[in-house]
Amino acid sequence: MRIHSALILFSIVLLPHLAFAQELSYTHYDTKNGLAGSTVYCSTLDKDGFLWFGTENGLSRFDGTHFKNFTTRDGLPDNEILELFTDSRGRVWMAPFRNEICYYYKGVIHTAENDTTLAKVKLLSNIRHFAEDAHGNILISDYSRSRLYLVAADNEVKNISTINSRFFNKIGVISKSPQGNFWVLENDTLYEFANGFFRSIAEIDSAGILDKQIFLANNFLAKKHHSDELELKNLISGKKIIIPYPHTLFKYTIVNDSLVALCKNSGIDVINTKTLAYLTYLEGRPVTDLLIDKEGSLWFTTLGQGICRLNSQVVKNFGLPEISNSKPSISAIFKIGSKIIAGASLSALYEVNVDDGLESIVQKGFAAGVAVVSEILDVKELSNGDWIFFESSQILKSAGNFAPDKGVRIPTKSVSWVDKTKFVVATPSCTLIFDPYSFRILDTIWNQRTTAVYYRNDTFFIGALDGLHLLVRGKPAKHWGASVLSFKNRITAIKESADGTLWIATYGDGLLAYKNNRIITHLTTDDGLTSNICRNIFIDGNKLWVGTDKGLNKISFKAEKASVTQYTTSDGIASDIINAVFVENSMVFVGTREGLTFFDEQKINSNSRCDLRLTGISVSGNSFSTDSSNFNLPHNKNNIQFNFVGISYRSAGDITYRYRLIGLDSVWQTTRETYLSYPTLPSGDYVLELQATNKFGVNSDIMSLPFSVEKLLWEKTWFKSLLILAIAAFVWLLLNLRIRHVRRNESEKQKIAKKITELEQLALKSQMNPHFIFNSLNSIQQYVMDKDIAGANKFISGFSRLMRQTLFFSAKSHINLADEITYLTTYLELEKDRLENAFTYQVITGQHIYPHDYLIPPMILQPYVENSVRHGVRYRKDHAGVILISVTKQDSYLVCVIEDNGIGRKMSRQLKGNTTIEYQSKGMSLTSDRIKLINESSAQKIEVMIEDLEDETAVPRGTRVTVRFPVIEN
Repeated sequence: MRIHSALILFSIVLLPHLAFAQELSYTHYDTKNGLAGSTVYCSTLDKDGFLWFGTENGLSRFDGTHFKNFTTRDGLPDNEILELFTDSRGRVWMAPFRNEICYYYKGVIHTAENDTTLAKVKLLSNIRHFAEDAHGNILISDYSRSRLYLVAADNEVKNISTINSRFFNKIGVISKSPQGNFWVLENDTLYEFANGFFRSIAEIDSAGILDKQIFLANNFLAKKHHSDELELKNLISGKKIIIPYPHTLFKYTIVNDSLVALCKNSGIDVINTKTLAYLTYLEGRPVTDLLIDKEGSLWFTTLGQGICRLNSQVVKNFGLPEISNSKPSISAIFKIGSKIIAGASLSALYEVNVDDGLESIVQKGFAAGVAVVSEILDVKELSNGDWIFFESSQILKSAGNFAPDKGVRIPTKSVSWVDKTKFVVATPSCTLIFDPYSFRILDTIWNQRTTAVYYRNDTFFIGALDGLHLLVRGKPAKHWGASVLSFKNRITAIKESADGTLWIATYGDGLLAYKNNRIITHLTTDDGLTSNICRNIFIDGNKLWVGTDKGLNKISFKAEKASVTQYTTSDGIASDIINAVFVENSMVFVGTREGLTFFDEQKINSNSRCDLRLTGISVSGNSFSTDSSNFNLPHNKNNIQFNFVGISYRSAGDITYRYRLIGLDSVWQTTRETYLSYPTLPSGDYVLELQATNKFGVNSDIMSLPFSVEKLLWEKTWFKSLLILAIAAFVWLLLNLRIRHVRRNESEKQKIAKKITELEQLALKSQMNPHFIFNSLNSIQQYVMDKDIAGANKFISGFSRLMRQTLFFSAKSHINLADEITYLTTYLELEKDRLENAFTYQVITGQHIYPHDYLIPPMILQPYVENSVRHGVRYRKDHAGVILISVTKQDSYLVCVIEDNGIGRKMSRQLKGNTTIEYQSKGMSLTSDRIKLINESSAQKIEVMIEDLEDETAVPRGTRVTVRFPVIEN
């Protein structure tokens, strides 16, 4: 596999002075993200930290997570909002395209229709500018340029048409003066307006200047100076700045005391009037406005392209120019000596310099004539000063410089030191031991595709597509994935921290930590990782950096609990697919397919803040004022929902909330939702405590919201006192009545028990019909006379068994269903033999009914079965009688049905009338009495229903008896 020296004459093109420009990263928001419209004219930051945007389709409020839009349906006079202004009270003033005035305050849009103060403002044209003085008065100008409108702090309105006893001629721009009053530019004169009087301040030459070419705000006056110049003048110090005039200017925006923005149809120029720094953003896009949020992020509004947030001015991105018509991507970052080197695809190498704030990335060279061009994955420095380059298709060697002079065709996936003298190398086909000094392969220790490798203490940890394998010298390999499910996934990287913990990155199952022969930590997206597909690991002291396909993760440990901070494109990183990461001190270097990104970790978090805001309260589906504190809810309206949001725009919605409702639960709980719902709160006093934490770990202040749910009548103190007195009187009366009742019940129970005993004794004697006994004895005699000894023995055996069962069951209050069925079967067999098979019978139990599991009173069914035989089937002349006994379960009852196809009760009564009966059976009446007594002492009753069965012509075809027993499980 060695590459012949003639084929690897590398022509290294050294470009020590070729540096690449920094690229900025933006997060874009448009209608697909919830913005009301793509054409955005203006913006403002309100007192609570919300961002407001005026669009062609309505007004949008943004909290970093959600857009809330307002249109004419919500009370706007017009959907197109051209100008926005926030005053010190928190009111958001709006200039709609329609010739009206309105503002938003505490959830309500105030217009001339619902606000008597605004109804007094008599606009002549569309609103042009808003301004506020130090006393909370609002001054408004319109495009008529002949009238001003003052809305005083006490809501008094003045429509001002004159200045010093004459009509306005040409009102220019208005602003707040440094003294806290108003500045008004009329014609070429600048006036200070206070307490109803105009005082001339200065003369300004504005001849030939269009309205959009002059602007006044704070201490600055901006105006077109000559045809190609723009003059920025500090009206206090008199200092002037002259810059080229942008002929595609939309408008000026004075951002703060030092920043002036020039909005153009091809980008925006931001000028620092103190440092004279001049920066251009969003070139090629028509920018209409700029604002800075409380975290210092810049927001730009555009025509037709929504809004853009500059992700970070701390994060620096450097794209790489094409090499041979192909764009390289950073694949590895490492340090050799004092140099930080980035390796890339196309065998390219770059030196990174971040010293003294002069950040740059310089291409040091690339192999212009190599036989194989591939990704540089790692570089190791040997003890003799040589460098070993590990690439995806080869291993190269140089004498401590960027000019390799030796190579061997060994594709590389991963590499690890072995005893500081050799390397174990993971390749697409095997794992091998490589000697960098002799530059040859010493041994192949694994003959399968390898994705990652690490060596320590005579043990090789080999990552493969099917998980982690362990190879100890002199022993067969062991597949950990076969016994440990977490090690069954594809392994992408293995690193060791200072405490001996092995950190193992997987392709789909997150990050694993292995120590002391067990997994001690398993981190996934549930723990805060941006993705479970982990691509690389870098260990920085007690911190861990993990690159995934969806961003970079910093993992810190506090009290053995992992805390994950995410860095993605929303923070300024050029791409979320992280190929490499390297950290030195607080500088973090990230390699992606878009180039190199680096930032100072301490600075990226320094301006972060998190403000918690309550956005709404809903009570039983109706909105409730968010200004309410310590409010009281009626008990029948105790369904409450709190809506809130943590404002941290740099967190891009990655905010966690912890909360507790004191009075219901004192334990803190966490959520990522922006609402809490309590549908059925009991009566009582509550305090909702809520806190937001952004992605950088910055906490908001704890919000406390006390409220109460009104007590019911019986929960009030006076009612409870009255109730206690009433209960005491009632208890005294009840005890006396109870004693009498108990005594009376005991007497009745004794009488009932005595009667039950008498009836049971009588039932025992009468249970077996003497006529049946007499006939049975005759049958036995007939068997003897016929010398049918076997038949006689069988009949006597069955008869005696029936007698024993009768005596045995008579002493029990309940027997199981199986014993009752056996008893009935024994009786039916005797009758069947006695009547010479005049009928057949069948006993059926329902599905899932196990007779031994249920109890019923004994011998309740036998009299009904006896009736089916004596008065039903025995009178059939065709010997085709059938008796069917079925048992099913319906709800809480066992239903026993005894059905025969005998002659029916009507015909049976006729036969009784024509026949002399020597013995009248009392089994039915005794059974009825037993059931009545049992029902008197039971909550659930035994039910009996007897039906006469007839065919279509009303001819009797039998009888059905249904007995329903309450379920009693054995």
